Amino acid sequence: STPVFIGEQYTLKYEFSELHLQRGKNSYSAEPITAASHRVRYGRLSYGESAFFTVRVTAKGGTPDTYVFNGNLLNEPETQLGSIGLYDGHFQFPVMADHDRVTIELENASPLPSRFLSCEWESFYHSRISLRSRF
Repeated sequence: STPVFIGEQYTLKYEFSELHLQRGKNSYSAEPITAASHRVRYGRLSYGESAFFTVRVTAKGGTPDTYVFNGNLLNEPETQLGSIGLYDGHFQFPVMADHDRVTIELENASPLPSRFLSCEWESFYHSRISLRSRF
């Protein structure tokens, strides 16, 4: 009656591609919007049947910030001391960097499962900026 996790040890790593806004209705004719300021504020990761994972946010030239989901959710009826629970939900993490100057990675080096469903982004977009003022 006790769940047991058996498997080979490995590290799950996923790196998000560069975030950018694009103009167009489909991906074949869409062109990226480059003459604007696009600063990503937060990411919101949807997960299912997960017990542990980390999110690493590294701004270009900066030190990485690591945010950990460890499955110890407070005020949840299925959370019990000494047991591992699998949860569904959303994990919000701060990014606070320009869209083209940040690396965002998901990692799980534990034997506990993690399943990622989607990720959405909250950002500032300011179009009144010229290309020369960016550099």
